Amino acid sequence: MEKTFIDLNEKFPEYPHAPCVEAIIDIRVEPENLPEEQSLKTLLQSSANGYAFANSIQAFNQQITFTQEQPQSPTVQWLGLQLRSKDQKYVAQFRRDGFALSRLQPYENWTNLLEEAMRLWKPYADFVRPKQVNRLGLRYVNVIEPNFPLQQPADFGDYVYITLPTPEDFDCPITSFLHQQTMQVPGHPYAINIIKTMRPSRPPMIGFGFILDIDVATTQPFPFDNTDLRKSLNEMRWLKNKVFFGSITDTSKRIFSR
Repeated sequence: MEKTFIDLNEKFPEYPHAPCVEAIIDIRVEPENLPEEQSLKTLLQSSANGYAFANSIQAFNQQITFTQEQPQSPTVQWLGLQLRSKDQKYVAQFRRDGFALSRLQPYENWTNLLEEAMRLWKPYADFVRPKQVNRLGLRYVNVIEPNFPLQQPADFGDYVYITLPTPEDFDCPITSFLHQQTMQVPGHPYAINIIKTMRPSRPPMIGFGFILDIDVATTQPFPFDNTDLRKSLNEMRWLKNKVFFGSITDTSKRIFSR
């Protein structure tokens, strides 16, 4: 297949009520300087302005053997620190093997998310000195919620483009669905994982909600360079937008514009 042309100058609509419930930039690295808890806390106290410590990220491991011996005590491995912004809308993870920033509702815009991620990332990267980036990811979890109950399976297609095959000669209403696909991007080291599914809405909304989960990620490690990192994230954002706007209908767009 021909190489996919990524047009970073293409403009996309911005909605006053964007359906994104969480947007995540995730950078996983092979660090030269492996951080420890206290040294990382000291770094973040001076560099993560506007954020407060939330909790330590830990993993618990316990080995169980089928013998008469007493089971071993679980071991605790420190993985990193989680911080939250003062308004609780940004959640940052500074891990031993990378960094992630999540923006929760209400979503603002790509420029704010990218610049905030790069602001927090730079002092961390200077500290750990990445040898390479093992994985770069950009994920948007969108929820589309009509303000009224859906009456029939055909209503699915009024909001999200999806084909729902049914067993031959067995015509019954579809009350839920889960569709997942992965696409490789020709000529680029990216893959896109797309999940479309349905869930009951939560109060005060009624009816059902549609989940459109788009995860763009690199498919191979690459040497670390901040300039390349920013360029890759902008390319991944373009890919995410092409999938998003190619998956929603005009009805959904009107909901986001209200």
